Amino acid sequence: MSYITDRKRWKQRRQLLVNELSHRVKNTLAVVQSLARQTLRTTRSSEDFVTRFDGRLAALANAHKLLVESDWSGAELGALTLAQLEAYVGNDRHRLKVEGARVTLPPDIATPFGRMLHELATNAANTGLSQR
Repeated sequence: MSYITDRKRWKQRRQLLVNELSHRVKNTLAVVQSLARQTLRTTRSSEDFVTRFDGRLAALANAHKLLVESDWSGAELGALTLAQLEAYVGNDRHRLKVEGARVTLPPDIATPFGRMLHELATNAANTGLSQR
């Protein structure tokens, strides 16, 4: 009797996990589609599209990595900021200082906020603000 009960519980748990994974994948693919459309509207060439789209995907991946590490409980703002801006710091780690109270962004906020930080850094780099 216990074996059958355990097996039913395992099947229910497995189905729950499969459903959750499916939901997260669908949401992530919807974000990727949106990123592709946004990037296409704002680029001048195929090369520009690839560069911008790669950067936006990397920003999404950085936010997701932090969320996975936290078991999807949220992403710490300082870590998210460093992950999104590290490509613009180069070898000089002193160019970027993140300080303040520890704030954890919930998963539904962390991903778009990470993309926003990426966009701000990209715009600053493209206009030369990051060199000042």
